[in-house]
Amino acid sequence: MRRCFAIVLPVLSLLYLTGCSTNGTGTMKPGLQSSDQAAIQGLIDTAPEFAISFDDDGEISAAAGAPAVLSGAQSAQTDSTAITAVHWGRWRIPPHHPPVRTVTFIIPPDSDSAFVKVNVKFDGFFLVDLTDDGIRNPGRKPLQDQKTRYALYKKIWFHPDSTSDDSVFGWRLAAVSPIDFEMIDPSRQTVTIHSVTLTGERTHVTITDPSALLSLGRGNGLLPLFREGETVRVEAAVTNTDHGYTPPTFVYLHAPIAEHAFPGPNDWIRVFMYDDGTHGDVTAGDGTFTAEWTVKNFRWHHIAIDVLNSRCLQNQTNDDYNSTTWAIPYEAYPSFLPIVANH
Repeated sequence: MRRCFAIVLPVLSLLYLTGCSTNGTGTMKPGLQSSDQAAIQGLIDTAPEFAISFDDDGEISAAAGAPAVLSGAQSAQTDSTAITAVHWGRWRIPPHHPPVRTVTFIIPPDSDSAFVKVNVKFDGFFLVDLTDDGIRNPGRKPLQDQKTRYALYKKIWFHPDSTSDDSVFGWRLAAVSPIDFEMIDPSRQTVTIHSVTLTGERTHVTITDPSALLSLGRGNGLLPLFREGETVRVEAAVTNTDHGYTPPTFVYLHAPIAEHAFPGPNDWIRVFMYDDGTHGDVTAGDGTFTAEWTVKNFRWHHIAIDVLNSRCLQNQTNDDYNSTTWAIPYEAYPSFLPIVANH
């Protein structure tokens, strides 16, 4: 009989899994769409590409269970000049607030491919500490956002004759989109990312649609490719319809500093992005925020452009969280290899 396998090889994102029944240990009859969907669902459940949440709590989530003690320090900004918080972060999956994931098969696995949409809704907290008192005692405000990623899976055969009764096949992740974080209630979101441009020594990539697929194999539209040690300029075109504070928007770049399949809060750095004509920014005040970042040899990873309405950082407790993020996958190769142009 034909058997379906699915395992995870994190570097190449070649995914197989032992068995394709719903319990992960059975065999399947060819052509049963439900079994194929179960196999792909199993891959999504265990793949690091779908576990990224940027739960970047800045080491302050442990203190967020108790009310903030203001100890005479500043607890809210009192004029229209926006300030950056001493500490801030997201606690997207606190206890008793499980995320809700939905997998939609836009193109079901009828033949040799499947196109899926993976959406995860979070009911967590946004943590803000405005008190420069040496104590991590943030206030917390409701955070209800969602992330969406699209993926293309391809069926691969491990037997020369795909029509043979004893042939073996599995599903491979062939392409993924960036991850798009948005507010669940769009009426609460005033910030928008219009494009992200990555410029390295041999790579110049502009992304205008976070649902567009980036290939993990060969052909057009491959992942951005960078060399270990090179400096990459990241530019994000951003708008905000809320102009209550100056500046109205704060933008940050998240970049990896440790090579873990499932990165945690301490595995990222947060880099402030500028729109003032400095730090690599070309034109001040044009809505394009810029940061420069040095690539590490992390093979296949993500960077993220994180946009916040500055209003939500001016107090510790108001229900005013307002943000969007694009997390973009990329590939890096060691510096001792010859310089390679991006695909």
